[in-house]
Amino acid sequence: MALNTVLTQSLQHRMALTPAMREAMSLLSFSTPELIHHIEQEAQNNPLLVVDHPQHRNTSGISEYDIALDTVAASGTLGENLRQQLTIMPLDKPIKNIALYLTGDLTDDGFLSRSADEIADDLDLPIEIIEQSIQALQTCEPTGIAARDLKECLLLQLIETGIDEATGKMILENAALFAKRAWGKLSKIFHLPEAQLKTFGEALKSLNPTPAKEFSEQTEALVADILVKNDPDKGLIVSLFNPNFPTLSVDDDLLNALKNDGKTLDYLITQKTRAKTLIQVVEFRSKTILKVARSIVSFQHRFFSEDQKHLIPLTRIKIAKQLEMHASTIGRAIAHKNISINGAIYPMRYFFSTSIGKAGKTQISAHNIKQSIRKMVLAETHLSIHSDENIVEKLHAQGVDIARRTVAKYRGCMNIPSSAKRRRILVAKAAPPNGLGGVRNTRK
Repeated sequence: MALNTVLTQSLQHRMALTPAMREAMSLLSFSTPELIHHIEQEAQNNPLLVVDHPQHRNTSGISEYDIALDTVAASGTLGENLRQQLTIMPLDKPIKNIALYLTGDLTDDGFLSRSADEIADDLDLPIEIIEQSIQALQTCEPTGIAARDLKECLLLQLIETGIDEATGKMILENAALFAKRAWGKLSKIFHLPEAQLKTFGEALKSLNPTPAKEFSEQTEALVADILVKNDPDKGLIVSLFNPNFPTLSVDDDLLNALKNDGKTLDYLITQKTRAKTLIQVVEFRSKTILKVARSIVSFQHRFFSEDQKHLIPLTRIKIAKQLEMHASTIGRAIAHKNISINGAIYPMRYFFSTSIGKAGKTQISAHNIKQSIRKMVLAETHLSIHSDENIVEKLHAQGVDIARRTVAKYRGCMNIPSSAKRRRILVAKAAPPNGLGGVRNTRK
């Protein structure tokens, strides 16, 4: 059978991001203080961009705008930290711009939320440029950031220690043997002495599976972006809360005064376009955050109208489907954004939780499971410590279908020590104040 080369055409519907849309997606992930800082920098370089700050002052005489800037500088979000590193790197402009864009595409643990192919399709760019941009982002600190999966994250960290890529992959493939300290088997696989293998084992133990954790655990001053009011007549009212956000406009007077100067006309037209684009992007950001917030409140209405125990399982995909948006857009919209109700401020990501099966009933959120575990631990005494197996049994008795490893994972997320460590802590607290003895051992 003869093989022939045939040229065919096909029509596909695909939305590609324009440069303006790409900028909009980038700024969507900024916190409000970060965005204000970005606007100020733009205004310094664009004479046609007018930034009008509200004149609200507090009793200290320091504007809340200045406090916001101090907060973002002190808190150092992951996105801001990465963008600062990328800015000073000697990268080609297209690679740098895409890498900056991808800083808003990271999960809370620091992984890329989409594959390179998906990003290339959305941006309508060659996969090679996307891969180069990802590699640029992966050179940033903390090491392991922007990995596509856990294996790549750990491999990047092994390479950072001086281990070559091929050996690093072998180490990860045989991680279970390193954990068992099976030096004999490992020696046959690697053809290396035990001393060298032990060095690999130490490197393996030092790896961080969640490179962004140090940023997510930082204590930040939360600033509300969304205000929710429970009106007796109208129900839940969701609105933007940005009393100190500046008003942006184009300086048409300056443009008209200089438009007859042929030397500056092209420059002014460019700056006018940049100013208008920024204004449109800021408006898009506000509308998108408000849409997402209203969707969250609609799903979690019992949480806002009643109490916290009614937090239900919710995913970004669920919100994305309702709003006909991409899940990555939802991720950017909730990043570093907060909702205020009744004086309490919650990060938007607080309202997203996976579900756990419950026998004969509806799904229960992982958040509520964590709270149940926390209550069990807080009720412990030095004589009654719950092991992970005990917690699983108690949850099973409540109809919650959960595995022991999941309980251990949730406990770790809440920084709750193991049962052995908790026992030592509680025994120490129960010891006599003179420190001459511990809890009396009544066993013969």
